[in-house]
Amino acid sequence: MNTDIHAATADHHHDDHSHGSLSTYLLGFVLSVIFYLSPILYPVAGRFERFFIWNPMTPLLGLFRSALLSSAIPGAGSLVFLVAVAAAVFAGGLMFFRRAQPTLADLI
Repeated sequence: MNTDIHAATADHHHDDHSHGSLSTYLLGFVLSVIFYLSPILYPVAGRFERFFIWNPMTPLLGLFRSALLSSAIPGAGSLVFLVAVAAAVFAGGLMFFRRAQPTLADLI
């Protein structure tokens, strides 16, 4: 939902919807990068562990992995990081939407 607020608000500011807008392509690219950099089927270990720590999806996927495969639960610090990133993205999207809200009705 957090990225939806950003994408929906940014998408309404473009006139040409027939070929897609820059925000649509940018969102697709960013989500593809996050998908390929998320440890879905493999645990985070080894030399790339420092890199994966900064991906906010890593603790969430670790929780799913621990529930399904009875593996270790991610640390509390990584879960706090996940909640903090989600709250920051939500707050940013809400501020972006509220700032653009007066003109959204005119564009629809």
